[in-house]
Amino acid sequence: MAKSESIHVSQIEVKDLFGRFNYQIPSDSSNLSLPSGTMLLYGDNGCGKTTILRLVFHTLAKAARAGHRTYLSRTKFMQLTMRFSDGTSVLVKKKNPDLLGTFDMILSRPKKPDISYTFEAEEDYRIPAREHEPDDYYKLLDALSEIGLSLYFLTDTRTIMVDQSRIRPSQYQRSIPTEDEILYRETLAEPRTQRRMEPEEIAQELVRNSVRRVNFLLGNQSIRASSRSESNVNVLYREIIRRLVGSPEQTIELEKERKEIIERIESLQKNSERFARFGLLPRFVGKEILTNVKSASDDKMEVLSNVLTPYLDSLESKFNTLSDLQERIELFVDTINRFYQGKMIRLDVRRGLSIQTQDREVIQPEYLSSGERQLLLLFCNTLLTLNTPSLVLIDEPELSLNIKWQRSLLPSLLDFVSNSPIQFIFATHSFEILSEYIDHVTKLEQTSDA
Repeated sequence: MAKSESIHVSQIEVKDLFGRFNYQIPSDSSNLSLPSGTMLLYGDNGCGKTTILRLVFHTLAKAARAGHRTYLSRTKFMQLTMRFSDGTSVLVKKKNPDLLGTFDMILSRPKKPDISYTFEAEEDYRIPAREHEPDDYYKLLDALSEIGLSLYFLTDTRTIMVDQSRIRPSQYQRSIPTEDEILYRETLAEPRTQRRMEPEEIAQELVRNSVRRVNFLLGNQSIRASSRSESNVNVLYREIIRRLVGSPEQTIELEKERKEIIERIESLQKNSERFARFGLLPRFVGKEILTNVKSASDDKMEVLSNVLTPYLDSLESKFNTLSDLQERIELFVDTINRFYQGKMIRLDVRRGLSIQTQDREVIQPEYLSSGERQLLLLFCNTLLTLNTPSLVLIDEPELSLNIKWQRSLLPSLLDFVSNSPIQFIFATHSFEILSEYIDHVTKLEQTSDA
């Protein structure tokens, strides 16, 4: 798969967080050579790691009337600046010395005029949702959308926050709801009346829903890829006829052609196993064809060559079209299975993802251990981001993972997204996670002007 280039966050700067802390991320001493600008945040309890992740999410969120701006209003800080790899920057600056309430948001882009808007807070520091917002409000949200990043935030309570665009709910695919529609538990804009789910219910529903979304995504991608690869029957037969008729002076080096066809059939037979493993294509069984090709007389070999060559061309075309999807699914399945013991996941694009014991007993995702669920949740939601430039924020990825898994987690995630336009920002206390990348860690310490 070819490497995808996309915009990513290059620097985060926050001033007077909680009235105490000034941070620059990455710090001058850290190295940003990890894939796609991946950032690792480390610091003592109470230094603001989680709050910084939340500030990043709610600053870049594009959804209107979703409580994002209220979170910024109610969090104590004076100024937040986010800079991007293309020269874009987003500045949030509070108006009041108590670090709460009304603030300006300014979005600057190279060779374009700045876009700014003042969010006026009420006495309780809530940013009210008005029926008719000014044009400048929507210009700012549109400019945030034009940055081109999808946002995902896996919180320390294992809620997944997904930024929703300003599309009306009826325009979304309703058969597979997003996590936010089911599980968004932040009370930011208005209190919710429905019963809050218990933590264990949330964990179970999150993993069930993530698996459903993966099944839906891969099924659709498989259908689209297969439809592109389907050779038109008329084209196939036209090519066979053209080769059979040929031109009077056309000659075929029969033994050379025989050898090439045998090699192609053997290669297709071997490669088809990779695609059949996930239900992408049926197995290609070439044993009988090989026998006929090897034993064919010269006059029959010429006919076989003219018939088989277009057929083999069409099979190779299907393999090539589905190759990226096959590699992505294989990496997803094999990565998770390297962690699991006594269980494994299987994935068929028609039947979906299943989890099986060594005795082939199928178990539901919610009955995995907390660590196994956590791992499946991480990789399912990472898989869902692979198609689009995304910023994935993960708070305490080590939760519920044993020491061995913590050591392997970050290399596995980075390998999984190595050819995709995804940027991770992790906040962690785990030295097991940090140990492999100690030179790339930003320790949250006061900047010199604190």
